[in-house]
Amino acid sequence: MKTNLRRYASVLMWVVLCWLANPVARANISVESTTSFGSFSIDPLFPGSVSYISALQSSAFAQAGANGQFNSGASSTASSSDTPVPGGAATGNGSASASAFTGSSSATGFNTAGFDTSAGRASVNGAFEITGVSSPVNVIFSVVVSGQLLLSSDVYGVFGQGESAFTLSVNGNPVLFNDHILSIGPSQSQGSSYSTTLTAMMTLTPGTTYYLWAEADSETTVVNSSQAAVPEPAEGSV
Repeated sequence: MKTNLRRYASVLMWVVLCWLANPVARANISVESTTSFGSFSIDPLFPGSVSYISALQSSAFAQAGANGQFNSGASSTASSSDTPVPGGAATGNGSASASAFTGSSSATGFNTAGFDTSAGRASVNGAFEITGVSSPVNVIFSVVVSGQLLLSSDVYGVFGQGESAFTLSVNGNPVLFNDHILSIGPSQSQGSSYSTTLTAMMTLTPGTTYYLWAEADSETTVVNSSQAAVPEPAEGSV
């Protein structure tokens, strides 16, 4: 028994020393997410026109681990990074322009052990009203959105998730919405990309103030372990 214990202790010490010498080789899980929007339009069906009550504004938010940054203005950018463990990294980025009505966000997570999250958001907002008509009118909202998700892990990867989402709301109610989510476990990889035009119609009342908010949202979550996942036994096995 003592011989077995000594042998086990020796093997355990060898594993620890190998990990300390090269922790990055021990485990790997990676998640990347990007989201962007542009070519936005609000088109009342004839007659009628859109009048912005004040200049549009933008905002950008970035988060990586416990670190974060927020900016706002006519144009805005935000960036944040985190190193959860040696060899690991997380980043969040957001960038938006009110005059161009565009926004892009990204988030990445790469971990060799433990848990980390990251996020990037970019938004454009403002107030508008319908003019040139006295009766309620149908209005067409349109925007082009695109994004990408890339996820991969080795046997030590416990869980990884990436989300790429866009929301356009009027008075807090979603009008245009697009959401892509992918997740993985140990020894898995997934990826997808998209580019699409979202359209929707609303009936709006002239002379009424409407608050508009458009946002690109990219998020990642990574969880890693120091032990490889054990495959589930086959059905019927003892």
